[in-house]
Amino acid sequence: MVVAVHIDIHSLKIDLGEALADLAQRPVASILSTLGISIGVAALVAMLSIGEGAKEQALKQIVSLGMNTIRMEDNLLQVLKQDRQIANVTQGITNEDIAFLESWLQHRAELAWYYRRDQVTAFGSRRQVVITALGVSPLWSRLEGITIAEGRPLSELDAQGARRCLIGSAIAVELSLFVGESLRVDNELCTVIGVLAPRGALLTEGTGLSTLDFDRSVVFPIRAFGGLQRSRRYQGVIVKYMGTEEEEILSLSRELKQLLSDRHRGILDVRVVAPITLLKEARDTQRLFSAVMGAIAGLTLLVGGVGIMNIMLANISEQTREIALRRAVGADANRVLTLYLSHSCLLTSLGSIAGVVLGVIMALIVQAAAGWAVAFSLFGITIGPVFALLVGLVFGFYPARRASRLNVASALREA
Repeated sequence: MVVAVHIDIHSLKIDLGEALADLAQRPVASILSTLGISIGVAALVAMLSIGEGAKEQALKQIVSLGMNTIRMEDNLLQVLKQDRQIANVTQGITNEDIAFLESWLQHRAELAWYYRRDQVTAFGSRRQVVITALGVSPLWSRLEGITIAEGRPLSELDAQGARRCLIGSAIAVELSLFVGESLRVDNELCTVIGVLAPRGALLTEGTGLSTLDFDRSVVFPIRAFGGLQRSRRYQGVIVKYMGTEEEEILSLSRELKQLLSDRHRGILDVRVVAPITLLKEARDTQRLFSAVMGAIAGLTLLVGGVGIMNIMLANISEQTREIALRRAVGADANRVLTLYLSHSCLLTSLGSIAGVVLGVIMALIVQAAAGWAVAFSLFGITIGPVFALLVGLVFGFYPARRASRLNVASALREA
């Protein structure tokens, strides 16, 4: 058995050596025949890497919303655009709604709510910037997953006495502010007690929720927000469910939506979004994207397979006499079949290697030029070459089988 394996490996080395020599004799034809394979593999690697990067970025942002949270946001202004009379019926998210939700949820979930005012001017000692001002309830920082880079978080005592605030990392840099220094927001003066860790903006595209950039926000205790407040209604509520079961979270989301609709006389002036549904939608979208892109790249590989078959048939036509001589001196049909399958696999392997390199370069160029996230995975790198090798075997089998079944006597006479 050991000898047999040694002979097979030795024969394979000989076949690959002959295939390389043949490719070296026809460099232009060989390159052109592998071009389709290279392009197909490159497209597959690049698209899967870009898609994987986009998925990871989207999932990271969605997860940052909290998988066991439900977010409610004021939608009254959009409703009023359709019917101004609604202002006489509902006032958006009010103190009464908050009290009702706290009573109804009891120990099943935690609740935080906030005021929000956008496009507010904040003044430092020498510069000014446009920020988002937030007045938040005591649990907001914990439910929102806020991390303090410098200083300390807000406490109940900060709502009393002198006004205190937290500032986003971008504001701290642009206004050169440090903990303990003063900041004027609109006409309200406050003391900075903490700087938020860099976090960027919450993912809100396609959710119906407003964008919130934590790095450009100033956060106050809700009771100290008075001078910046422009309406009685709250702009948002965060509900953190104590359980982790997906169906329970979705069920609670539906119940909250119905309860608020009933309290507001059927007017949908509050958006209710469960981030866990966004995660499912993002995964479904990614699967569809990967399937479509994979199908397109697969078609390119099939076209490349046709090119492999063409050059193999051309080679066999040119080497008819050589094949006949091999058979005449004792080479069996399987030996010839293996030789030309090795040739086909070598072509696709070389094309695949070039395709992987080209695909990685393409993905990195897209990342640098467009700023898109890119993530390389073992699956994304190997699926192209594996599929290409299968294409090489399938499309190389017919020419190889044709060579192995060559009529020796007829071929020698014609030669």
